[in-house]
Amino acid sequence: MRAANWLQAFLLTVWSAFALGQSELAGLASVSGSVSSPTPFKAAKVYFRNPERRMQYMVYTAGGKYHAMHLVPGNYEMRVEAAGLSSPVTRLSLAAGKNPPRNAALAPEKDAAQVVPMAELLPQGPGRAYLTDTCMGCHGPDFFGVRHMPAAAWSGFVEMMQQSGNLPNGFSSPQEREDLVQYLGKHFGPDSKKRAAKYDRPIPLDEAKLSKAMFVEYYLKPNDPANAGQRRRGQDPHFDRDGNVWVTDRNVPNRLSRVNPRSGEWKDWLMPHPDGETHGLTIDRDGIVWVPERPGQRKDNDGLHLAAFDPKTEKWETFPIDPEGRIKEGLRSHTPVVDAQGNVWSTMIRGDRFYKWDRQTRKITVFTTPTRPSAPYGIDIDSKGNVWMALFRGDARVGKYDPVADKFTEYKALTQPGRIRRASVDLEDRVWYGVYDKGVIGWIDPQSGKATEVRVPLDVSHPYDPQADLQGIVWFGDDGQGGTTVAYNPKSREFSFYPSPQFADQPKIEITRDGAVWYCPRSGAEPGVGVLYPDVSKITTMAAYYLDTDHIASRKAVRTKLLSKN
Repeated sequence: MRAANWLQAFLLTVWSAFALGQSELAGLASVSGSVSSPTPFKAAKVYFRNPERRMQYMVYTAGGKYHAMHLVPGNYEMRVEAAGLSSPVTRLSLAAGKNPPRNAALAPEKDAAQVVPMAELLPQGPGRAYLTDTCMGCHGPDFFGVRHMPAAAWSGFVEMMQQSGNLPNGFSSPQEREDLVQYLGKHFGPDSKKRAAKYDRPIPLDEAKLSKAMFVEYYLKPNDPANAGQRRRGQDPHFDRDGNVWVTDRNVPNRLSRVNPRSGEWKDWLMPHPDGETHGLTIDRDGIVWVPERPGQRKDNDGLHLAAFDPKTEKWETFPIDPEGRIKEGLRSHTPVVDAQGNVWSTMIRGDRFYKWDRQTRKITVFTTPTRPSAPYGIDIDSKGNVWMALFRGDARVGKYDPVADKFTEYKALTQPGRIRRASVDLEDRVWYGVYDKGVIGWIDPQSGKATEVRVPLDVSHPYDPQADLQGIVWFGDDGQGGTTVAYNPKSREFSFYPSPQFADQPKIEITRDGAVWYCPRSGAEPGVGVLYPDVSKITTMAAYYLDTDHIASRKAVRTKLLSKN
């Protein structure tokens, strides 16, 4: 009887969501057409950009044909791209409902990157080893091939990486640094040609799957003239109960930003210390948005806080992380999550620490990892309340903190050495991770502690945040070959690849209850937030919802329903 009641309630929820979505989607536009070319092509990207709303839709061709659905009516700029091919930009107006066909013709790109073997893109010489062993642990080879800067500019870029702590082992000597800078200036200088790597195992293009998919990206408004030199930088999407998507804007002035996916409308709020920095965020059951502060460019002596934003009052409340100033090391918060009791946990990538904001006492307790260096990064919580976190520095490993036993346990990845940036729990409490610089994803069995790994079948792969949806499919962003959203089916061991709209990484993802994958194109030319719909025919709403308040609570809700059926 309990199972029958659960099924009846579940079907009612699904039907209500479907009916609401159908009425919401009824006023949107669709358009189809054909793409021709003098040379063969596969899975061309068809873009529809709405300049007024700062939105862009992208679908793929199959057999030279495409179909785009659920576009907001308005004026658009249409263009098509394939490998070495592009079409002119054409302007069109799309009305609600089905629009007349719009065709496009591809031609060879005049400024197309020359595709060359890896040995030609990265020739031998002093500095190459550091580039391939360290720099390419985060940046794919094409990152360098499209940039043309003198050695002095590359030196400034290297300095920025050093200052931000993104070169894990620094340099063994000033000469090693100089070799790298001179190598970059010589092979990727102002007079270098635009080049891309030729891969033996490029991203496979399955037109049958890709033709069902659609990307939508929402771009942040540019800074005002006073801050025009600072490029905005969206990070870590999260959904509220109204279907909006929240992100942090990491650059100065740093902000909390919210977009309504149904309209593309953005709203920004300055952080309490806007000359600082932000990274991750989370939202609790009361709708409060939690954002840990980072030092950034701050000159004040106020200290770092965990900041809480109430969207109803649009007011901030801050909680000091180290109110008595006992910690003398530099601290840098990273990612927060909310546990079942409403406490907020956050990692600290600098300082080898993590902390807990207690909902009852409203105070913060800071913990230090037993082994150092560790640099706690991505964080998640399993069904038993254990706090899991990726440890970015030192051995490639994942840490588990048991709050009840006050015990910290570490689990090493099979692949060593390597860098793990995120850890994510699935419905079975398996903990997924990606060895970012080695092209490997893996998971830890919570009972045995045993790690199992799978290599991503690409020449260059950078899996960032493997995260399971509610059906058990594991998704992650991969910028190894320019930017791709990847799906892995643990049962069939099959990978599926969805090349992104722009050349960018997709650091942290969030997945809706319907399986839409949200991300931020962090290093892309246009910052903001985006979403992949793997099957556009299954869209019921353009809004973004968890099954519950967040991915942790959503997993609990699914587990509870599964148990009640039995």
